[in-house]
Amino acid sequence: MGRSFELFLLILTFFLLISFNKGLSFKKISYPQNFHPQVIIEKVEYSVYKRENLEWKLKAKEIWQNIKGDLWGREILLINVKKGVRIKGKEGFYFARRNEFLLRKGVILKTQDNRTVSTEELKFFPDRGIVVSNKKVIVKEKRMVMKGRGFIYFVDTGDLRIKEKANVKLKF
Repeated sequence: MGRSFELFLLILTFFLLISFNKGLSFKKISYPQNFHPQVIIEKVEYSVYKRENLEWKLKAKEIWQNIKGDLWGREILLINVKKGVRIKGKEGFYFARRNEFLLRKGVILKTQDNRTVSTEELKFFPDRGIVVSNKKVIVKEKRMVMKGRGFIYFVDTGDLRIKEKANVKLKF
């Protein structure tokens, strides 16, 4: 009789919790198709060291990892501490096997010489120190605005090249 009473109390507690928490809502989980996350981490800050020197920082609102080790996240910020380069996007992927970042939606690259590069999607290859895009791009400096399609940026040298349809406006 003791076990059945415990079971009754458990069921009663369950129904009471449900009746008192009718307004209870759960966070809707939405992630990219075919990603299937295994681990979810919120408010992430991750540092990458090279030969005991801080090289890059990654900050994100949340990061989801799948079984392959790939990551998907929201509100991504990558910072090259030595060069002062910052890459920000509303969402992004990290493909572990290729060591490649893909940032999307409202992506902004802030270069070491204070140029602002805006696009909707870019790829970053940390091993090679290269940032590339094939999407429309707007580059802003103090007295110049440049528009085009696609770019390549070399983190080590600060060299930025627009791939095609470059249009420059100078402000005096």
